[in-house]
Amino acid sequence: MNSFPMFLDKIEEFFSSGFYIFLVFPALIAALIILLYNLLILMRKNAIGRLIYSRSFSEEGVYAGDSVVLTEVIYNPTVFPLFRLDVGSYISTGLEIDGETTDVNEYLEYFSSRFHLPPFTRITRTHTVKCNTRGHYVLQTAEIYCDRKYIYIPSKAELFVYPKPLGETERILPQLNLLGSELSKNRFINDPFMFVGVRDYIPGDAFSSINFKASARTIKGGVRQLMVNNHDFSSQLNIMIYMDFDVPRFMKIDTPMYEDLIELGLSYSAEIISRATLQGGKVGFAANAKSYDGSMYLRHKPFAGTVHVVDIFKNLAAITPMTGASFLSLLDADLNYSPVETDIVIITFDINAELESRIRRLRRYGKGVSVITLGV
Repeated sequence: MNSFPMFLDKIEEFFSSGFYIFLVFPALIAALIILLYNLLILMRKNAIGRLIYSRSFSEEGVYAGDSVVLTEVIYNPTVFPLFRLDVGSYISTGLEIDGETTDVNEYLEYFSSRFHLPPFTRITRTHTVKCNTRGHYVLQTAEIYCDRKYIYIPSKAELFVYPKPLGETERILPQLNLLGSELSKNRFINDPFMFVGVRDYIPGDAFSSINFKASARTIKGGVRQLMVNNHDFSSQLNIMIYMDFDVPRFMKIDTPMYEDLIELGLSYSAEIISRATLQGGKVGFAANAKSYDGSMYLRHKPFAGTVHVVDIFKNLAAITPMTGASFLSLLDADLNYSPVETDIVIITFDINAELESRIRRLRRYGKGVSVITLGV
């Protein structure tokens, strides 16, 4: 019973001596340090969440084999330094970044950049990207890792890699100049600035083309002859390209040979489109392949203009070697449409009897039809 009062006396003696300060004060300091450290960690994590990051390609679209620049911009808007900060995302192996190659059998690779960010600092970093493979490449979300914490920032960057034109004009253009067995004149337009003389009037000539001075001087059989100005023609390629994605009888769709021949056909298409555009012509493209928007075929009616051509090339970049609708049904849908003053180029694996009948029908409409056969 006497022990408890003695214990109280000991406690009173301990506090009255002031010795407790040497024990409690370090403990308070340690607790304060731990509290500040945890607070710093919490604020640092919040600072990571406030990072501003963006990336972009230097071009919207390029040909396969060309290079572009990928630019990353990251900004730390806080007072806290952020070191050993990794920014990464998965990217297709069709793009080679800073000369780093990967296994050809891999479809995706993980690409990352490390940053050390002092407070209120913006860092811009560029990477050289070689576009080895045709395709539509989209980077959606950037993964940022720091202090064992992951955050994800939407950072879209989009690139179209077009099929590379073959450049074999000596092989393609003769087929476009002699379509089928006869010369098509749909691509030749009367140029009013190319005067080459006068000729006799024939029914259908425009009144504005009559040369009255020459008519007054020309007498044939005692009768004055009406004469008109004769103009030369300018060459203009108006082309509608139809590409067949149907798998030929001798081939399976899941073979590298099929995909290689499809790429060859797309390169032919790119070459023809480029040549027609340079000559100021109208160009269209249609294919029985699934497009990136999910439709069973792709169709661009013949038209001129940069926006139209770029739109076609974007679809050529994004198209996948997968059959959609039947190629014959695609042709049948356009047979009645049959754009005027436009010749037809068909890119296919082979010509069967059904396709031959469509070609004859197009020629009866006065169309020049050229066929480029893949794999032969």
